[in-house]
Amino acid sequence: MGSARSSHGSRCRLALGVLLAWPLLAAATVDRLHEGVNLGVRFEAYSPLARTRELFARSLNPLGERRALARYAQRRLEVPEYTVDLAEEEFAVFVPKAPPPPQGYGLLVYVAPWQQATVPRRWQGVFERTGIIYVSAARSGNPEPELPRRMALALHGYGNIVARYHIDAERVYVGGFSGGARIAEVLALAYPDVFHGAVLDGSSDRIGTPLALLPPPHLLELAQQRLRLVYVYGADDSYNAAQARYSMQSAATWCLPPTYRLVMAGRGHEPADAPTLLRALRLQEPAHEPAPPAATCRARHARQLHDEVAAVDAMLAAGERDAASTALRALDAAWAQSAGDDIRRLADALHYQ
Repeated sequence: MGSARSSHGSRCRLALGVLLAWPLLAAATVDRLHEGVNLGVRFEAYSPLARTRELFARSLNPLGERRALARYAQRRLEVPEYTVDLAEEEFAVFVPKAPPPPQGYGLLVYVAPWQQATVPRRWQGVFERTGIIYVSAARSGNPEPELPRRMALALHGYGNIVARYHIDAERVYVGGFSGGARIAEVLALAYPDVFHGAVLDGSSDRIGTPLALLPPPHLLELAQQRLRLVYVYGADDSYNAAQARYSMQSAATWCLPPTYRLVMAGRGHEPADAPTLLRALRLQEPAHEPAPPAATCRARHARQLHDEVAAVDAMLAAGERDAASTALRALDAAWAQSAGDDIRRLADALHYQ
């Protein structure tokens, strides 16, 4: 289950390939949940967080979002409200047997690299000790499209759990292993208003690149205030150890709270053992030390963005449209939705398709 690398462009193409062919959706029935392991769960409620336009706005860069919506318009198609039919989807859910903590259960939304919806036996005691509900979708493994399935299913799983249980909003986390960890990282950045932390087990990407895009300004500021990333990997997994270091460095560059690294001695590329998962979840607790102020860091980025946008404006004013278009694509790749308003304005001026 290697963490195959994919470009943001391929993410967009896969999303469009699925979405353009998707029919209107019907509601599903929901199975009764009980304490302990629940397999084959079918949910009925669609989460507004996973609406197609919401996914586009949070998870594609501005030029990618522009191209996606333009393709619907060119084909005279309505953008589908959602990207999956929940009547056809199954989830695995673990509900602790012990009563919930006073503030409510915690919640771990898990993105697996495999296709089955499972609750690993060795983790069940961890969820009991921490009072955390676990939810994971089937047919959400590495072969599946990222935005229309893996991300959407995770958000629908989240929405249905919070609708059924008293959940402590400050203890809602996203996690995954291998390729699923990469999706968890994207979700954490795109939805910091939902997820207070992420457990990135065995894979990660540099933040502020096409593989881990920056969200809109208000969400980026929220991530900088409270999003805690915990990186887990085996000591013998040299490739993903290096990737974790690069990702942690990029998190600091983009003013996110301090990150944490848990290394499993004598392990390779394999999911976290129970003690490591417990430590990773404990590091996410709200009682942990607050993030340091990021105002100085944000001001530095604001100046840098101002200068880069001004450079593209100057190219446009000088009639250097080819150079401006090239610079705009670079701006879009680096800053993504955090510079969305400027990128859309410049794209309009260049009649960018």
